[in-house]
This record gives sequence, C-alpha cells and structure tokens, in this order.
Amino acid sequence: MAWNVETHTITSSSDALPEIIGRGPRGIEYREQMLTTRSNSGREAVGELFEYTVVAEVGNPDFLLDPDSAAQIDLERIVGRLGTVAIEIAGIGTYCAG
Repeated sequence: MAWNVETHTITSSSDALPEIIGRGPRGIEYREQMLTTRSNSGREAVGELFEYTVVAEVGNPDFLLDPDSAAQIDLERIVGRLGTVAIEIAGIGTYCAG
C-alpha cells in the first residue's frame, strides 16, 4: 500500500519564542529562531473554544548548552502567548493581510 504524503513548509513566529542572536561579517547582527515547527493540529467548532497544538523542536542542537536537557528553554514564557503559524500550500489562492 502506497501512502500519498505531502509536505508543506510550516513557520511560526511570536515575541515569546527564544532566538539566537549573533554577528555576521562586518559586525551585522542577525537573529535566528531557536525552535522550528515540527507539526501542528487543531480543532474548531461553532459555539466552542478552539484549541491548537504546535509541536516544536530545536532546529540546531548546537544552540543548546546541554543538548540532552530541554530545561534550557523557558516554557512558561511561551505557553499561552500569542503567535502565528503559517503553512505554505503551493498553488492555492493568494494571501491578503487585513
């Protein structure tokens, strides 16, 4: 049995997400998010609260002081905060902010 698996680019952003801040050539500051979105799922229904779950992982374990310890990321700073998850779906519609 063959599975039809489609992959999409998922990105997330929030002021609460931890970042790695570095300096590039000529001293120019650059920022890279420490966490990358692995998957998301959610549920919505009329007259009910919605719920979404985002599973994230450290994209580059070299960012961590101890790669075996997730305690280096302050989850209380992230959970319950506003954020945006964008899923790239090729060839379907256009996006207009507002």
